[in-house]
Amino acid sequence: MSNSIQECQRCGTCCRKGPPALHIQDKELYLSGVLDKMHLITLRKGEYVFDNIQNRIEQLPEEMIRLKTREGASPCLFLDESTNNCNIYSDRPAECRAMKCWDTEGIINTYAGYRLKRKDLISADSALWEIILEHENSCSVQDLQEWVQEFKNEEREEALTQLSGIIDTDLRIRNFLQERTGADTASMEFVLGRPLDKLLPGLGLRVEFTEGKYRFQKIGV
Repeated sequence: MSNSIQECQRCGTCCRKGPPALHIQDKELYLSGVLDKMHLITLRKGEYVFDNIQNRIEQLPEEMIRLKTREGASPCLFLDESTNNCNIYSDRPAECRAMKCWDTEGIINTYAGYRLKRKDLISADSALWEIILEHENSCSVQDLQEWVQEFKNEEREEALTQLSGIIDTDLRIRNFLQERTGADTASMEFVLGRPLDKLLPGLGLRVEFTEGKYRFQKIGV
């Protein structure tokens, strides 16, 4: 890394590479209302994500919460792309505070620290937490990945039944929660993570719902 830069130039490059994960230091940002459910997304255990420090795709060993990107793009939700300013700069998360493109030690240390999980922000005694646990038990990312692999291995009949069932269950729990709480779709990505059908393309499958049933196809075939 060049030593010619010794302070932030407000170029917006780090913000455009993707938003930060949240750490224990960031819990107060949620509790104080700086960050809301609609600003956050839960990446669940087993999902594949790009690790900016390792510069490679990694499978998450446990869930993490991060800020959302702008829809259909990679920049952080809070980046004002016309000015390169952060809309919550004075309350920015720990990874953003640690980021110095001329000195990576701070961000490496912060990145390795404890990352917030839903259990840190949602009461274990709440009805919402019970629904989250039901969803994790019925619609785990690991189960989805296993049945996708079975489908690719030409074990089609059983895989079709299981994939259809797990996607239906995921949708049913989401609809139930929205009907009961009035939660919007944006907030659901924090509460339950991304819908399972949205994870399929990253696993090499596409899905369509036609004539009352799901149809799966390997991408590129």
